[in-house]
Amino acid sequence: MILQHEGFIAEVSYEDGDEAMHGSTVNTRTVLHFAGKTVAELKEAFASTIDDYRAWCEERGVELDKFYSGTLFGVPCRGSSDASSEDTSTLTPYLATR
Repeated sequence: MILQHEGFIAEVSYEDGDEAMHGSTVNTRTVLHFAGKTVAELKEAFASTIDDYRAWCEERGVELDKFYSGTLFGVPCRGSSDASSEDTSTLTPYLATR
């Protein structure tokens, strides 16, 4: 299951041993964990974890992580094995030929 809240995206799994759902953010460098026994508890814990993270950053003067866009192949690359060092094509066409 995937949850979204205020730009944060989390992946959720179920742990049979403790009969609870556990989630963690997937689109930031900082991984935030949360858990709940029901979907309502899980969503509440996710929102509370984000609020706590924002407060933690604010108290310490730390900038929140920027969200990963999910785009990897728009990154310019140079000097691939079949391109000159002046080539500034993106990885997408390069990988499409592989």
